[in-house]
Amino acid sequence: MISATFWVWNNSLDNSSQNAMATSVSTPVIASSVQSEQSEERSPSESKNLPMPVQTAVLEAAASRTSRTVAEFQILEARRRNWSDGCLGISQPDELCTQVITPGWQVIVTDGRRNWVYRTDVLGERVKLAEIP
Repeated sequence: MISATFWVWNNSLDNSSQNAMATSVSTPVIASSVQSEQSEERSPSESKNLPMPVQTAVLEAAASRTSRTVAEFQILEARRRNWSDGCLGISQPDELCTQVITPGWQVIVTDGRRNWVYRTDVLGERVKLAEIP
C-alpha cells in the first residue's frame, strides 16, 4: 500500500481590525489518501443515516451475488467513507479509475450466518464487494 501525504492550505481573512485591513492567515491541514479510507476511532455506525438508494443497491448486490432474495439480508453497519478513487479503492487490473476522492459508504450486510462488506459511492450508483467471507 502506498501512503501519500498532501498539504492543503486553508486561507481565511481576519476583518476584525478597526482600519478594515484584511490579514491573510494560513493554516496547514494534512490530508492523507490512506486516512481517507480508514474509519475514525470506533465511531458509531451511521446505519440510520444510510440513504435508501444505497441500502437498496447493497441489498440487491448481496442477493444477486448469492442467488437469494433481498429479504434474506439485513444491514449490520454503515459508515461514511471517502474512497481514494472513483473505483472506491478497489480496482481491477484492466479498470480505469478517476483519480479523485470519492465520498461514499462502507456497508456490512449479513444473512445471519455470513457477513459481506460493500463499498459504494454516495448515491449507491457504484457498489463493489470489498470482502468475501
